[in-house]
Amino acid sequence: MDFELLNAISHLERPDGLIAIPGLPAYVLAVRPTQDRALSRLRRITRQTGPLLLLGVDSNAFAPYLSEIPQSARTLINRHWPGALELWLPACATISPALNDGQDWMKTMQPDCEVLQGLLSMMPEGVLAVCTANRWGEYPATSVQAVFDTFGEDVDFVLSDDDWVRATPSPTVVSVARDGELYLLRSGHVVLD
Repeated sequence: MDFELLNAISHLERPDGLIAIPGLPAYVLAVRPTQDRALSRLRRITRQTGPLLLLGVDSNAFAPYLSEIPQSARTLINRHWPGALELWLPACATISPALNDGQDWMKTMQPDCEVLQGLLSMMPEGVLAVCTANRWGEYPATSVQAVFDTFGEDVDFVLSDDDWVRATPSPTVVSVARDGELYLLRSGHVVLD
């Protein structure tokens, strides 16, 4: 088992654990979605608003956070996950407002990264809540050095992979309404048919 992954897990197990991981196409700050202290810490240091992005080991991992996955979304999931496709789906009414900032939708994605899939498979929930590694209004961190320059000791651990970050394509972002209607919010690497 990879020592870096075990180190990342040990930091995430703390009630306020917050780490940086290679994201899309920048580093993201990650916490367990069930740790309210960690979620508050993430919001405080980034000043980010709106729903956080949930990274999941597979679509089943999102079940506690979503009210439903419409068939049109399942079709996209089957075709493009894991991959650079971010889906905004109807949120479960009982999730912590710290996850979705009181909105009725959640951002979800199954990343196409072996390291992240390994990390997610080791998490009890199979899910991490993330946001880009930047303070509100600043550029996202695209290197380990940029993470440290921006956050210093506010980040407990960095799972580093600058090469993967540089090679990661921008995701396509699609909002899926409760009735299954699809709305393309941003064109990216995934081309929808």
